[in-house]
Amino acid sequence: ALAQQQVHRHNLAALMLHDAAGIDAETLALHVHNVERDRLPRRRLAAGARLACALARFPGPVHAIYGAHDALYPGAGLQQLQAAFAASAPQFRGLACIAGAGHWVQHEQPAAFQAALLQALA
Repeated sequence: ALAQQQVHRHNLAALMLHDAAGIDAETLALHVHNVERDRLPRRRLAAGARLACALARFPGPVHAIYGAHDALYPGAGLQQLQAAFAASAPQFRGLACIAGAGHWVQHEQPAAFQAALLQALA
């Protein structure tokens, strides 16, 4: 149990959050809760051409919100992702890049995420 908690804490720090100082007991418990209910192991939908094909068929507006320090898109990864969305989604409206956040942007920077979401929904 302790070893598993350490793995979850490591994954939060390495993959989910920009600032590991934000890992408290509540954050760790929420992450464990989410992992236990994950229905898309290894993010099969987000990888490769499946997402691009789905976006190409989606008739509505598409907005994206990502943390500036998302570990899944290092370096120029977010720019490449934005270009891929623009090429795939007929109504791509842009990618909001939230400073001070990693992959779990809505948890790490909730006010900035909410502002970006409200702007997207306006």
